[in-house]
Amino acid sequence: MASANDLQLLEAVRNQNREAVRALLKQQVDVNAPQGDGATALHWAAHRDDLETADLLIRAGAKVNAATDLGVTPIALACANGSAAMVEKLLAAGANPNAVASGEPALMTAARSRTTTPRWRGFWSKRAPTFTRARTSVSGSSRWRTAMAA
Repeated sequence: MASANDLQLLEAVRNQNREAVRALLKQQVDVNAPQGDGATALHWAAHRDDLETADLLIRAGAKVNAATDLGVTPIALACANGSAAMVEKLLAAGANPNAVASGEPALMTAARSRTTTPRWRGFWSKRAPTFTRARTSVSGSSRWRTAMAA
């Protein structure tokens, strides 16, 4: 069970209060304490596209592959938001590019939007070899292969 301070960290991230986040991290609160649905502070940072807070949380030991009760990971939220910078940060910290939420790999969401969202174009050109390996390891996902090959 999460302590009151641990839940304060979630609230501080949700409210984008970096001063409170820094203070709570200095108190060594549990950076991975989940709220009721399993979401952690890093989920909220990814949802809010708050790169600075995500960096603070990752450096404090946040689990980049933590999943909610529904299997949603921080990288899935970053992909849903179309945040190439957050996806890059999470991948650099060890996030699983094959994480599956809602029946498809998280990066499928990003792949579907890559041709219509200018901020993804540079991201895909830099990361193509990584995603080529990732797509071939996702068994039975023809949609994934098709989207990535396009």
